[in-house]
Amino acid sequence: MMQSTKKDQKKLAKRGEWVKELAEQKKAIWTALGFGLGLTVAGIVTFQLVRRRLLQQVDEEPAIQLPYDAGRQPSVTSTVP
Repeated sequence: MMQSTKKDQKKLAKRGEWVKELAEQKKAIWTALGFGLGLTVAGIVTFQLVRRRLLQQVDEEPAIQLPYDAGRQPSVTSTVP
């Protein structure tokens, strides 16, 4: 009877270690999955915000294009006292 009790205790100890290892693996999987999902959602939200802002800029005012004069030297408009 004493032998079966020790064997049972060993089996339970091994099973307990196995359960702990499984729990650690699951925790790592959930952490990685959560990080990946959060990063994906952040990317999608950022893309949508940038896209909406760019569409607003197109609708507002067109940009003014200045003519390019290759022979003209740049002038300084401000002077240092």
